[in-house]
Formats: sequence, C-alpha cells, structure tokens
Amino acid sequence: MYGASFLIMVRSVFRVVEYLQGNDGSLLQHEYYIYALDALLMFAVMIIFNVVHASGITSWVKKGGRDTIDVHLERFYGQI
Repeated sequence: MYGASFLIMVRSVFRVVEYLQGNDGSLLQHEYYIYALDALLMFAVMIIFNVVHASGITSWVKKGGRDTIDVHLERFYGQI
C-alpha cells in the first residue's frame, strides 16, 4: 500500500507541475515524460493491486499474520 501510494503521489506531483507549465511547457512538449511519469507509474500501481488485493491487506493487519492474507488471496486468485 505504501508503494502504490508513493507512486500515485509522484504522479500527482507530475500532473501539478504539468498543469502549472501550461500548454507550452516542456512536460507536454516531450511525450516520454508523460509515459515515464504518468502511464508507467499507473501501470506499476495496477500491477501492485493485482498481486495484493487491498481487502486482503486490511484483514491481514487486523488479525496480524501472514496466513490470513494467504486465505484472502486464495479467495481472489485460487490456490497460491
């Protein structure tokens, strides 16, 4: 969750800087910034959330053990 939250925060900062620069800013003029700082980060977040479902994390934290998260992951993805 911390990793995904960090990636979303980096993307948000990128978006703020992009909008502050306007339509003539260097971030909008160069497409690789958009791919690296927007699309790639959101793809990484998607991968993180596909590997570990957020509901499994909250149940795991409440009960305090790895076995609990395995049960929740099996429910979503089948046998681990």
